[in-house]
Amino acid sequence: MARISTQWRKAGRLLIDRMGHWRFQVAAMLHLPGTYKRYWDSRAREIDAAWGQARDDFPVLAEIIRKIAPRSLLDIGCGSGRLFPLYLQLQVEEIVGQDISGEALQIAGEHCSSPQITLTGCPLLQLAYPAGYFDLIVSNRVLQHIPGSRIHKVVGKLAELGKSVYLNEAIKDDPLGETFYLFKHDYQQLFGACGLTAMQQGTIGAQHWSVFGAARPLPGS
Repeated sequence: MARISTQWRKAGRLLIDRMGHWRFQVAAMLHLPGTYKRYWDSRAREIDAAWGQARDDFPVLAEIIRKIAPRSLLDIGCGSGRLFPLYLQLQVEEIVGQDISGEALQIAGEHCSSPQITLTGCPLLQLAYPAGYFDLIVSNRVLQHIPGSRIHKVVGKLAELGKSVYLNEAIKDDPLGETFYLFKHDYQQLFGACGLTAMQQGTIGAQHWSVFGAARPLPGS
């Protein structure tokens, strides 16, 4: 009986988890910002506990930042600010961390407070910065959560705001068992339509990264 009870509890937790993922995807597809935001608020501390100390991508991103030497940097979907210490270490003068989750931004403020960092919960498409304002935009495992119906607008906004865009996404279709909120996109085509090309690219474990920009490749690439 105890074994059966345990199995039922596990099945119940799995069902609740899958229902949460399903609600997320429906909210994304139908563009329901309130539901979308509540989902990420509910997972902010869980995600920070699981990934907040990850540093596997630091060497690659540090090298890119050194080459571009950005004065201003926008981190979209910044979450709990995992990458902020790296930006500060590399002396980026202006850092804007954007996320729709107020809970994630609160954690980011707790982890890393600096006059160089501005946090905003403003939706990406509503950010009111001049064209080309940011020397570098960082999108780390973010665009995979945007459905195909909206991805063109999002990529267009990134191409408008930034001179260069660092993009890091999952390689495999479902490396974390999170099919319910992973959307696959052709980034070469999407950024190409905005006049940007992949100047440099590579892999970090099960992730593929690219730097998109105009005209010429990065020095030393």
